[in-house]
Amino acid sequence: MRRTSFLALLLGVTTLTLKAQTGQREMQSPDLRKAFKDINEMKPKLGIKAGYNVAKITGSTPNYSPDTKNGFMVAAFYSPTTKSGFGYRSEIVFSRQGFGFDEGETTNSITSDYIYLPQFTTLNITKFVQLQVGGQIGYLLKSSKEN
Repeated sequence: MRRTSFLALLLGVTTLTLKAQTGQREMQSPDLRKAFKDINEMKPKLGIKAGYNVAKITGSTPNYSPDTKNGFMVAAFYSPTTKSGFGYRSEIVFSRQGFGFDEGETTNSITSDYIYLPQFTTLNITKFVQLQVGGQIGYLLKSSKEN
């Protein structure tokens, strides 16, 4: 009889324990889903961007007349996401810039290639709007004059 009572008690406690664990898992599942969702949203953002430059110098003299020069830029960026609205963004940018000018009878063109390393502090205003404030370091790779 003692053995039967002990087995019944053991079975009852085991059943309660299993039910408690099942209930606890049910409560943890949404929390785990939320945690994984938060982790996926916190993945750093990597990307590329490209653009088109149109540059012009103003001013002129009788033998000097500036003109526009077209160029391009390509960049890669890294921007880790944060739960708060503040963050940062690092970029590396290649930019081709320049200008053209007429000097008497000769048409000249100046082309300059730069590498920029901008660093921004970011503030997310909405999901699609971000304010970026920062500075950059630039390095002139090459500059050439064509007649």
